[in-house]
Amino acid sequence: MTSTSARAPSRGRRLLLAIIVLFLGGSGLVYEYCISTLATHLLGNSIEQFSVIIALMLFAMGIAGLAQRAIKDAAAVPEIFVLVEIALGFVGGASAILLYLAFAWLGHFYLALYGLALLIGFGIGLEIPLLLRINQAWRDDLSKNVGDIFSLDYIGALIGALIWAYVLLPQHSLDRISLILGLVNMGAAALTMIAFWPELRNRGRIIFALLAATAGLVALAIWGPTLINDARQRLYADPVRAHVTSPYQDLVITGSGARFSLYLNGHLQFDSEDEFIYHEMLVHPAVMAADAPRRALVLGGGDGLAVRELLKWPQLESILLVDLDPAVTDLARTYPPLVALNDGALNDRRVAVRHPDLPESDERVPVFKAGEHVRDALEGEGAIIGQVQVLHMDADLFLRETPDTYDVIIADFPDPSSPDLAKLFSLELYQQLKRRLTPGGVM
Repeated sequence: MTSTSARAPSRGRRLLLAIIVLFLGGSGLVYEYCISTLATHLLGNSIEQFSVIIALMLFAMGIAGLAQRAIKDAAAVPEIFVLVEIALGFVGGASAILLYLAFAWLGHFYLALYGLALLIGFGIGLEIPLLLRINQAWRDDLSKNVGDIFSLDYIGALIGALIWAYVLLPQHSLDRISLILGLVNMGAAALTMIAFWPELRNRGRIIFALLAATAGLVALAIWGPTLINDARQRLYADPVRAHVTSPYQDLVITGSGARFSLYLNGHLQFDSEDEFIYHEMLVHPAVMAADAPRRALVLGGGDGLAVRELLKWPQLESILLVDLDPAVTDLARTYPPLVALNDGALNDRRVAVRHPDLPESDERVPVFKAGEHVRDALEGEGAIIGQVQVLHMDADLFLRETPDTYDVIIADFPDPSSPDLAKLFSLELYQQLKRRLTPGGVM
C-alpha cells in the first residue's frame, strides 16, 4: 500500500468517499429492515423475524471480516470493493421480490429467507474491512482510520433508519423499497468506480457487471409487480380482489361473486358469509348487559363491522373507534363490497376522523336513521341515533392516555398469534380497560 499512500486523494475525492460510506451504512440497515418486515408480513411474529434475521446478518458480517483476510493482493482491494457493492446492490434490490416468489413457489421458504439474510450480511460485512484497508493508504494512524470509517458508517445507519421509518415505509411497498435502494446502490457503485478509477485494473469487467446488475433491477421493476401478483394468488384458493400494504401489515381481500374474505398478514379476519355470527355475539350481549349505555368504545375493528352492530342501538349517543392502521379503515370506507357489508358504518359522511396529535374537537358528527314512516323517509327526515369518531393509534397507548370512560367497550382484536399482539390480551391491558368503564359498564 505504500505506492498508494504517496498519492494522497484530493479533498473532493475524500468527500465523495465519505458520502459513499454514509450511504453504505444506511443502505445495509434498510436491507435488514426490509427483509425482516417482509418476513413478518408473510410469517407473523415480528419479534422472532427481526431477532433471527438481524442476528444472522451480524453473524455473516463477522464471517466476512475473517474471509477478507484471504485477499492478499492489496492492489486488487478497490476493484473487489466495487464488485462487492454491485453484487450487494443487486441481491438487496431483488430481495423482496425473490422472497415473495420463494414463499409462493418453494417448499423450504426459511432456507431461502435465512440464506438471503446471510448473503446480504456477508456483503455488508465485506465492505467495512475493505474500506479500512483502502483508507489505510491515506490514514496510517489506526485510530484515525477506524474513526473515519466507523463514525461515517454508524451515522449513515442512523440516517438510513430515519428515512426507512418516516419516508420509505409509509409511502412505498417493500418490493419497491428494495428496488429503489438497489438502483441507488448501483449509482453509488458507479461513483465508487469513478473515485477509484486510477486503481482499477479490470475496468471493463466492472462496467459490464454494473450495467448487467442495473439492467436486472430495471427488469424486475418492470415485471416484478406481475410476478408478485401471480405468487400472491397462488397462496389463496379464491381470486385476489384487492391488496394493500401498510406500515403495519399486509391486507388481502379474496373472493368470488358476492362473497369475500379479508386476510391480515395471511391470517383470515372475517368471511362475509358468516361474520355476523361473530360480530352480533360480540356486540349485542354487551350492550344489553350494560347499565343505560350512552357511550361506546371499539378497540380494533377497523373493518366497521362491530360499529355496524352498535349503530343498531338508538340509545348509544357516541361511538369511538380506535384502530392502529388507517389502511383498514380506508378499506372499510372505500372498498364497495366492504362498505355494503358494514352498512357504510365508517363512510366519510358519517364519521369524524380524529388523529392522536390533534386536540379533541367538541364537534359532533351525527349518524341519522331514516324515519320510520314512509313519508318521513321520502322527505329525507330521520332521527339522530349517534355520533361516530375514528382514532388511528395503538389501543394500549390510547387506554393509557385517555381520561374518558365508556359504558360499553368492544375489544375486536386479532388472535394473539405473536408476542406483539399478545399485549392486547395481557393483565395490564385488562386493568386499563376496567378503569375506562363507567359503573355498570361492560367490556
